[in-house]
Amino acid sequence: MYISTWFKTAKKFVGNNDWYILSAKYHLLHPDTVIYPYEQSLNTMSYRERKIWADIIFGKLQESRFDSVVILAGKKYREFLVPRLEELGIQVNIPMKGLGIGTQLKWMKEHTK
Repeated sequence: MYISTWFKTAKKFVGNNDWYILSAKYHLLHPDTVIYPYEQSLNTMSYRERKIWADIIFGKLQESRFDSVVILAGKKYREFLVPRLEELGIQVNIPMKGLGIGTQLKWMKEHTK
């Protein structure tokens, strides 16, 4: 389902590292998970709905053991996750924070091994 140029570039950027997809509808997805198309975005959700969504994601992330994460998602997808991850002592890296889509594509291409 995720076939945009941005997504394909992000997939190349992460390479062989473990990674997951933050989905507005399905929450935290393994890249091999097959889903049906949907029209839902955190950008159109209320503050309360985004907070509940983040609680679900956070619960799923707690099941994994890791010391650091790299988040490529936009501001509304990380707004409630980052503080909670940092409270657990997890190092959070947001390398493209504040960059527009075109600049993100360029950045990922420049940093892809």
